[in-house]
Amino acid sequence: MADPLGAQAQELRPPSVGGNLIGGTCISAPGGGHVEATEAELYLFDFAAREVVYREVPVPGATQIKALLALADGRVLGLTSTGHYFVFDVASREIIHREDWSGRAPGRGIGMGPDGRPWVSMASALIRLAPDGMSHEEPIPAPAEVRTQVVPLGDRLYFAGRSHLWSYGPIR
Repeated sequence: MADPLGAQAQELRPPSVGGNLIGGTCISAPGGGHVEATEAELYLFDFAAREVVYREVPVPGATQIKALLALADGRVLGLTSTGHYFVFDVASREIIHREDWSGRAPGRGIGMGPDGRPWVSMASALIRLAPDGMSHEEPIPAPAEVRTQVVPLGDRLYFAGRSHLWSYGPIR
C-alpha cells in the first residue's frame, strides 16, 4: 500500500465526517526515521476509495496536530502542540476560525464534556468552547500541569496532572 502523506507521523480521530477519516500529522520521525516534512497537515481520507481527498496546513509553522474532534455539524476542531486552535469546515474545506493560545501551551487535547460541549485541555488551563467551537468562555486555571485530554464522567471532567488524578465540576 502506498503512503499518500509521505514521511509524517499520523494522528487519526473518530468519528469520520461524510465518509472520510479525519487525520492530522506530525513531522517527527519516530523509530529513527528522517524528518522530511516541515509543517503538520490536516487531511481527509476517503476510506472507500483509499485515497487522501484533501490536505491543508491549518496553522503555518505548526509541527504537530495534537488533537482533533469532529462535531455533528461537519466542523472539525483542532489543536496543535504549540497551542494554536482552529476550526475546519468540512463542507467548504476551509479553516473558518483560528486562535493563538500558545501562552497556555502545550495543547493536550479536545474532548466532549458532560454538558455536551467541547472542552480543550491546555497545560495550564481548561477551556470550555461554544457548541460550534467558534468562541469560548474564560479559561479555567488548572491546579497542576494538565497532561491529558479531559474525560467526562457524571457531571465532572477528569484529567491527569503530574502524578495526580484531578477533576473539575460539577458541570451544568
